[in-house]
Amino acid sequence: MNHVDIIEPVNQECEESAWEIIYLLKENGYLQDADSMTMIQKYFLECCRRIWDLLPDSGSRKGVEAAEKLCRGEISWEEAIATDWYSEGSAFLFEYGKDTDPEIIEYVGQINLKRTTIGRLLVPPVYMGSVDIKELLKDAAYFANEALNYPTISGGTPKSRKRSMRNISKFLPMDLFEIMVSSSLINKLGENMPNKPLKQDK
Repeated sequence: MNHVDIIEPVNQECEESAWEIIYLLKENGYLQDADSMTMIQKYFLECCRRIWDLLPDSGSRKGVEAAEKLCRGEISWEEAIATDWYSEGSAFLFEYGKDTDPEIIEYVGQINLKRTTIGRLLVPPVYMGSVDIKELLKDAAYFANEALNYPTISGGTPKSRKRSMRNISKFLPMDLFEIMVSSSLINKLGENMPNKPLKQDK
C-alpha cells in the first residue's frame, strides 16, 4: 500500500511539526549520510504525491518523477537534475505569470473545483475561500523543485533556512513523517527535540 493512501484526511492532532524536526536535524548535522538524506527526500516526494493536484504543470511532475526514479536507483543524479529546468519553470509560471494567462486560468479553475479536498490536505487544514490559489500553486511548485534538488539546496543563513522550511510546512503532514522517517534518526535530537517524543520504531 502506498504511504499516501493511508494518510488522508490529515490528522493534525499532534504538537510536533515535521518542518521543525527536519530543520533541527539538518542544522545539528544529522542529515549528512546518504541514507538519512534519501529518507527525507523520499518523504518530500511522498508529500508531493499527496498534493499532486497542486502540481498541475508538467515541469513539476517531471521533476518529482525523476527524483523518485533517482531514489529507486533507476537513473543517475545527472539524469534527474536534468529536469530541474522544467521543474523550476513551473514555479516561475506561477510567480511571474499573469492572472489572465490561459494556463494559469485553467490551473486555478481546476483547483477551484476541488477546494474542499485541497484545503483538507494542507497543514493545518484551511478554508480555501481565504486562500490565494495562484500563490498556493506557486508555493507547491517551488516545494516540488526543492524535493527534486534535495539535499543540494542548503545555502544561506540558519535564519533563512528556517524561513524556507516554514514556507513549505503547509505541505508536510506529521502523520506521513512518522510513517516514513525512522524514530532512531529523530531521537538523535535528544533534548533539542521540539515538544514531545515521537512514536518508537516497531
